[in-house]
Amino acid sequence: MSNNRNGNSRTQEIIDVIISAIKKGAMAPGEKLPSQQEMSRLFGVSRTVIRDALKTLEGRQILQTTKGSGTYVNPFLSANLELDRAWAPGTTIQATTGDILNLSRLIWIEALRLIVRSCPLGDIKNLEQMTNTFYQQFTVRTPMHERYIHETTFGLTVVKMSGNKFYQQIMHELFKVNSDIDHKIVADYNCYREILEIDRMMVEALSDRDAARACFLGRERDLLIDKIIAKEPCLLSKPCRINLSLSR
Repeated sequence: MSNNRNGNSRTQEIIDVIISAIKKGAMAPGEKLPSQQEMSRLFGVSRTVIRDALKTLEGRQILQTTKGSGTYVNPFLSANLELDRAWAPGTTIQATTGDILNLSRLIWIEALRLIVRSCPLGDIKNLEQMTNTFYQQFTVRTPMHERYIHETTFGLTVVKMSGNKFYQQIMHELFKVNSDIDHKIVADYNCYREILEIDRMMVEALSDRDAARACFLGRERDLLIDKIIAKEPCLLSKPCRINLSLSR
């Protein structure tokens, strides 16, 4: 009984240390934690205690683990959220569509990195074929609903290929909120054709396992989207709510 209490006490101590480090900026969102073996040595505890602490923080969405890569500070922790309840079940974020767009961009960039790191090449080639086919068939006469379906499918497919189910669930919610923005994007023929060209190059970069280039092109894509939205800035100021009661 005493050993169990001591183990629980040490687990909570490690949880508190990690949360404190994040709050003070010693550990940044997206930063990789040391291995469990290294943390066990640093804290002078068993790996079981370390695993329990990390599992608790993952459950609160403060940390996230990618199979074959390691454990990271959740890159989407918001300064507007208290870490003690960040991404906890039942959390609802009240924001604007502009805030949600920025969040989706963070997820997008992280998804590109994860694809380069661990996605099978065959899946990337399938995405490449889908992207090239739509680009080649895209004309000014392409119906709006086909453009919207492609844009949504492309975005969700990229996030799905990251292998992170939590990101997938969040992106499904974000697409529901920002559908007006997506419709505006695909309606601008010239800009959207440029976006499709960027998508082709971005998928090629993924195929080459070039994360830096893929992320650079992802940001170039965002700049084109900003150019479209600038014509109707009110799209970014609509209030919305996102329910984070999602299972991982």
